[in-house]
Amino acid sequence: GVGGMVGWNKGVIDGVSANVHVRSSGPAGQDGVEMGGLVGYNQGHILNSTAIGDVHGRQRVGGLVGHDAGLIYNSTAHGDVVGNADLGGLVGFQDLSGPGTISASAAHGSISPSNEYGFVGSAGGLVGRSMHGKITDSFATGTIFDGRGYIGGLIGDAFDVTIHNCFSSGVVNGQVSTGGLVGSALDSSISDSYS
Repeated sequence: GVGGMVGWNKGVIDGVSANVHVRSSGPAGQDGVEMGGLVGYNQGHILNSTAIGDVHGRQRVGGLVGHDAGLIYNSTAHGDVVGNADLGGLVGFQDLSGPGTISASAAHGSISPSNEYGFVGSAGGLVGRSMHGKITDSFATGTIFDGRGYIGGLIGDAFDVTIHNCFSSGVVNGQVSTGGLVGSALDSSISDSYS
């Protein structure tokens, strides 16, 4: 993974701020995976931290973390995210290989496709795609532009995800499966949340 501060985190990041733009630079189709404003691939804990700056990649791209299999608490992303699949204002992809917990966190950046074809995967104001995750007390405010996959104001694609006390307030533009809060929710629980 590629991050504004750390590529691959397996420890504890606490009280850190990254103010940098993160962009892929290799040949098209061979780069731009697991890119985040603070951390590329997180398997540890991120606490009380902030990322300020745009993140441009291809897949699993997030304003704070590209690929999250750890814990994120009280952290914020302020940059815009550009890519093609699994794009999130805070986290691009959250998966089952770790606890996958996000709480008391927020994302304020917009999400845009990197070319004229629009998204070919999921995109969400907070998380692009989540599998077996838990997201509580968190929100997203960014606009999502012209998505063609699973597009949601908070989460694009949710499978077996618990969502509690969350909201999204950004404009969501999609063509296939689009929701103000979640684009697609399978075997998931949503409570006390709104868009």
